[in-house]
Amino acid sequence: MKQFSFLLILFSAVLLAKRNHAQCTMTFGINYTVDETCAGSCDGIVDFNYQNGTGAVSMTFSPQAFPTQFGTTYSGLCPTVYTVTATDAVGCTQTTTVTINPAIPLSLALT
Repeated sequence: MKQFSFLLILFSAVLLAKRNHAQCTMTFGINYTVDETCAGSCDGIVDFNYQNGTGAVSMTFSPQAFPTQFGTTYSGLCPTVYTVTATDAVGCTQTTTVTINPAIPLSLALT
């Protein structure tokens, strides 16, 4: 009887997870980006928008980055192309790509 109860609970958990995933209605996008302002400064910025997520939404950057977060704005990004995944409290995920361009190095010519 214990084995049957365990299987029933496991089956219910799998169905619940599939149901939650099937009902994922979260939308996720980019409001704006700011490219690096000075060569080597890694001061790029991105601001996201997301709606209809359940509970708290976390962001994962790839390649791995540890930007400073203030609300939906992330700063301190080095120039590269990031894949960013937003995940809400029930495991709904949405992914987008963010490009932070490098600053143009300044040069000085004396005449």
